[in-house]
Amino acid sequence: MPGDWTGLAGKVADTFYEVIGMNQRLARELNGIGQAVGKEGRNSQRASLGDVSDERNGSRHRPDSPRARLTGRRWRLLSGRFAATITPVSWSDSKENKFARKPDQTDSFYQDRFFMAKSFYLLIAVATAFGLYDSRAADEEKPHGRVCISVVDGPSGKEEAFKASTTYRPGTTVRAHVDASNKCTVLIAALTKDGKLANGWRPQLSDVPEEFEDIELPKAPVTWDWAAASAPFDLYVLFLPSSSKEVEEAKKLVAAMQAPKMDERLLAMQTNKLRELIGRITSEKEKVNQAPMTDPEVGGVFRGAGDAAFPWRQFAQSINFGDDRPGVLVLSSAGAKNSP
Repeated sequence: MPGDWTGLAGKVADTFYEVIGMNQRLARELNGIGQAVGKEGRNSQRASLGDVSDERNGSRHRPDSPRARLTGRRWRLLSGRFAATITPVSWSDSKENKFARKPDQTDSFYQDRFFMAKSFYLLIAVATAFGLYDSRAADEEKPHGRVCISVVDGPSGKEEAFKASTTYRPGTTVRAHVDASNKCTVLIAALTKDGKLANGWRPQLSDVPEEFEDIELPKAPVTWDWAAASAPFDLYVLFLPSSSKEVEEAKKLVAAMQAPKMDERLLAMQTNKLRELIGRITSEKEKVNQAPMTDPEVGGVFRGAGDAAFPWRQFAQSINFGDDRPGVLVLSSAGAKNSP
């Protein structure tokens, strides 16, 4: 696992390596018991994993507590001609504690189930952490683009990264901050579930310079005003090779949709063509890098009048792209709420 993970992923990585260390100690102890009991016949030999109850925190438990009793887990090895019981040293085995109850079969039963459940949930957590890591990080050795979708509160001018719990109200606008390692073209469009333009937002298509020279969308005079309650939408961010045929098709469609006032039927026709274009690109799973956009791992940072520029790169998500492999990020507004 990467050593630079932080937050939830970092905790999962720490626990993962802790369990690996425990398993390594267990393997060494079992090897020793196999030699002592199976070959040398010393049936009184015991194995110890040390204090495995709260090893990380260095804490101990009272000798008569249920937690302490459970540390006396019994391991029964069955190997053809012999069976050995291995009891790790615990507070319950201390001779100084005359009233401590020895672990019985009930203790062993519940602790075995606890150990199995912990391992199961650890595997789920590791898989989730890998998923989060893969969905947020691109291979920086290859061409990749970065984007941060932000929400600007009109009355206050405060700007924050879009989150699942974002609240919008009259005067709220949406922005996209974009850059890339290599020259490319970015297409951004917000579509409702039934294929219409979300909030009437005109799609944007722009060339992205190389060497992470950032651009901000939409370009004036277009604005993405999020003033009233609206249907949930998916916002698509596509990083495309500038020479691709999809870019040429998208340029014609987007250019025809920029007029602030145009016939609704004509706009609907152009929107359907754009939706079909995006659908063709995203449906070829083996030819596209695609991932959902997730909430930023750090808290929102705001910009008000007179403050420094919004540090959007702290919240950006990246995706790889190539000459024959577009990169696509999809942001869902399903959790956003309208505030009067």
